[in-house]
Amino acid sequence: MLAQAMEDVLEVYARPYNPQCPQVCLDEAAKQILSDVRTPLPMKPGQPVRVDNEYVRHGTCALFMLFEPLAQSRQRDRESEACGFGTGAQAWTMRGLCSGGAAPL
Repeated sequence: MLAQAMEDVLEVYARPYNPQCPQVCLDEAAKQILSDVRTPLPMKPGQPVRVDNEYVRHGTCALFMLFEPLAQSRQRDRESEACGFGTGAQAWTMRGLCSGGAAPL
C-alpha cells in the first residue's frame, strides 16, 4: 500500500511541464522571534563568545516557500503575529505563484 502511494507521488513529479496545471511544492517553517536579555560577552583568546540562555520572546513567525520546479520559479512569504500579518498569507502567495508573479530562480 505504501509503495503504491509512493509510486503515485513519483508519477506526479515525472509529468511534463504544463503552465495551465502547475506543479507546486510547499514548505513551511515555524520560528520563534527571540532577543537576548543580556548582551553576549565578546570572544577572548582561548574563550568563545559567552551567551546567556535567558531570552525574551517577541512572537512567532511562519515562513512559507512555494516552489514550481518545472518552471524554475519560487515565491517566499512570511506570516507573523509579531509583525501584525494576518492569516491568509498562504492564499496570497499561492495566487501570486499561479498568476505568474513568482520570482524566477
